Amino acid sequence: MDDINYFLLLKDKYNSMLSNIDKLIETCEIINEYNEELNKKTELHIILLNSNKEFFEERKKEIQNLKNLCDQSIYSLCTHEFVRDNIDIDPDKSMTISYCRLCELNEVFK
Repeated sequence: MDDINYFLLLKDKYNSMLSNIDKLIETCEIINEYNEELNKKTELHIILLNSNKEFFEERKKEIQNLKNLCDQSIYSLCTHEFVRDNIDIDPDKSMTISYCRLCELNEVFK
């Protein structure tokens, strides 16, 4: 596997990790809301997941930093082959974009 393909694969995996960690953070928030409501209604004091949410938010920052490093490597290694394309942004409006067919780097034209 050449270098750029390695980094493209990593980028895909980092994106997947970021998506999953966002779901974990959202789940922590939902559980915390339920627990806060329950704590108001009862004498029980359920441990909130704020520390877990913070843990996941820190991991997200680390993964995002790794993905950014990966992106930098991709863009420096790529022998960009740009393609122009028109995309619809709503039924009455379109725009021209230019993107690298190898690394997906893009540029928007108005």
